[in-house]
Amino acid sequence: TYQLVRPLLDMAAMALIATATAASVTAAAAAPPKVTLTPWCDNSFRVRVAPPLLPPAAQAASAALARSLASKNLTDLPGALIETCRPGASLVPAPGTAVTNGNLAVSVRDDGSLTFRRADTGALLFSAAPSLVFNGGTPGSDGGWRTVEGKAARSCSSSEFDGDLGSAETASECLTKVMSTGRRVNYGVWRGGATGNKGCYACDLTDRGPSEGWELKPAPGAVCFLGPPVPKVGAGYFEANLTVTAGDRDEFSYGLGQGEWTPEGGCPEAGAAGARIVPLERHGQALQLQQRKFHVTIPLLTSSAGYALLFNMPGYGSVAVGKRGEGGSHWTARAALYLDFWVSSVPAGANSPAWPSLYRQYADATGHAPPLREAAMGFWQSRNRYKSSGIALGVAAKYAERPAAVRPSVLVIDYKNQRHDGDFAPDPACYPSVRALSDGVRAAINATLMFSFWPEVLSQATEYAPLQQRGCLINADLGGRAVDPTVPECRRYLWEALLKPRYFDQGVSAFWLDETDGEGTGGGGDGDYGYNSSFGPPAAYSNLWVNDWLRAFSEPVAEARLPPLLLTRGVWAGGQRHGAVLWSSDIRSSFEQLASQVPQGVHASMSGIPVVDHVTFQEPSRDLPGTF
Repeated sequence: TYQLVRPLLDMAAMALIATATAASVTAAAAAPPKVTLTPWCDNSFRVRVAPPLLPPAAQAASAALARSLASKNLTDLPGALIETCRPGASLVPAPGTAVTNGNLAVSVRDDGSLTFRRADTGALLFSAAPSLVFNGGTPGSDGGWRTVEGKAARSCSSSEFDGDLGSAETASECLTKVMSTGRRVNYGVWRGGATGNKGCYACDLTDRGPSEGWELKPAPGAVCFLGPPVPKVGAGYFEANLTVTAGDRDEFSYGLGQGEWTPEGGCPEAGAAGARIVPLERHGQALQLQQRKFHVTIPLLTSSAGYALLFNMPGYGSVAVGKRGEGGSHWTARAALYLDFWVSSVPAGANSPAWPSLYRQYADATGHAPPLREAAMGFWQSRNRYKSSGIALGVAAKYAERPAAVRPSVLVIDYKNQRHDGDFAPDPACYPSVRALSDGVRAAINATLMFSFWPEVLSQATEYAPLQQRGCLINADLGGRAVDPTVPECRRYLWEALLKPRYFDQGVSAFWLDETDGEGTGGGGDGDYGYNSSFGPPAAYSNLWVNDWLRAFSEPVAEARLPPLLLTRGVWAGGQRHGAVLWSSDIRSSFEQLASQVPQGVHASMSGIPVVDHVTFQEPSRDLPGTF
């Protein structure tokens, strides 16, 4: 009798627990969120809005983040903010009371909404309504996978392909690999007897609908695995929203980085079709917060009404700016445990917008850009590509014959300078001595030598095994892996064992960091997934990867008392403190695209990135008239 009744009792208990959990989540949704204010630099507050209760899945995500932070000797996720301005003590204000820091006064209402005013005049800057909606949990570990022998779905497209999981001796071994990837997959296939290579692969076929409707074709010797539906992006987290209602409906809003000038998903088209000019005023514009190739969103918005707002959420999301005459903005983070943003007001007595004050306070909160090296202020010479030291030295020698006014101040050794990406050493057959190359370029034209790096580490690379053994490799879908710079030990090893002895000690202290926007992640495309990191899934933390990658190259150079100089294709809020020079990615040599790039540079500078570089990529003769 006990054996018959016990399962029923267990099911009843589970139902009660589920009901209680659902009831608690419902009750939490009705309760106001907890609002915490932290004075963070002059006339500024950091605002943290947290749900009153975390469902079990969010508790697990929060515990995982806490473990990651503890491993880095951190107690909180800083996002873009740093503590050089000595933030004040955090406080939870009582509803209806005003809290001030300098010229910024903040009040919290009973429902958790906030108002931000100038303390000197009482003028309303804006009101903000936060909301947190739980995305739902994640599927159980039992998986519910079905095995089908002798059949397979049609080949996965580049956007569906999640990764080559290596070889597996048996189908069951392959299934174990597929189920333990920790990634968003619902299909796997073992080629085993079909091709003899025993390859194991995983894909996300969500776009093909439910697995019951997938077309499985005969594939002798193959075994495929059909999994449960892939959880929605941000499962186990909240969707966080912030609606900003302008105090001055006629405000002008600026910032948000660079992007939206070309359709995402490929190199820009020729002529005007690939060169949209994005107005400097952001009114009526909507942008994705996830970084992609050609699309570098920095979630800082400044207003002519006299305030700046940083959406300090580093994962997937979006922002929509109100139309002219409406003002305000709406922000969304698709995977969040809380809502985090920073607000700054102009100083007391200042006439709005007082841009210099707002940008100084933003730099105080996120880090000031180091001085740009004098050598970086001239002409940068690069091509695709100098295949040897001899070619580069020959170019320098030719420039030495010309007037000093037309000589480059930086000479760039572009990509494919290593035998394999991830060697972190130039190919000795082509570049036998970095010191001789660096000294030779400087002696000929007094120029700085810059080397290009990608974050990928191919399996053939000499440093693949050492980095893998240290737990420093992520994103198997790149065809190799990528370095995870969010692990302090990985940054330390990268510099001390690889970059310092092979480059810095040989006279190279300027670096071109390509593919920092996540191109190729997610099985292909121009960054539609993002880099993983030790903090957690890309949906919640992807943008933290890029600044830590910059940090791996910049901090050691700064410690040597040199201004860091990094040319990068991606950067997030606060990246200016690493000496980032943001470049446009590969554009065509046309006047149309030049015209589109000038406002993009202004957008970036109004987002806290003071230096921008525009690179022309294709041969001029393809787009420019012969009279050029």
